[in-house]
Amino acid sequence: MNGARARLKRSDLLSVMRDENADIFCAQEFRCSLSVFLKRPGVKEALQQMGYFYISYHLSASNVGYAGVVIFSRLRFTKFGEGVGVGDLDDEGRVAWVEFDHFRLYNIYAPNSGSIGNLSSMPKKLRFYKTLSKVVSKVAKPVLLCGDFNVARLHFDVYDGLSHPRWGNHPSCTVEER
Repeated sequence: MNGARARLKRSDLLSVMRDENADIFCAQEFRCSLSVFLKRPGVKEALQQMGYFYISYHLSASNVGYAGVVIFSRLRFTKFGEGVGVGDLDDEGRVAWVEFDHFRLYNIYAPNSGSIGNLSSMPKKLRFYKTLSKVVSKVAKPVLLCGDFNVARLHFDVYDGLSHPRWGNHPSCTVEER
């Protein structure tokens, strides 16, 4: 998404939401406090006009303007929450969830594993995936996961395919991540 404020300046965030006409709209890299977002001219009114009266979000506590996920819903949810329950994994605002009568929805923005040739964040990313998997496995209802998992899972997800040498030590393309 590259930031809610940037998308509002280009007038395309609310347009996309209108065009998609989805009951539930999830965004990653929100990067903006909800109060600031809703104070932008016309935003709160537009969301209400579209029927998005229910919002759940998780923003970075450690770095304002970084990461962040949000769920806009026309449907009333029965529960909501954020994070995976581990401090350093939750500081960046990467998981918001809402629960409805028949399922739970998670909106995820997974950490990156580093940069090309320097996958120094890989341990944190793999720990995030393992922790998320444990959390989700304990949910009694069906679970829907959506978002940006920062991974190229299939061969055709990248140019020249994952077997090309250029992707061997590239973030989101390693065997461990996939």
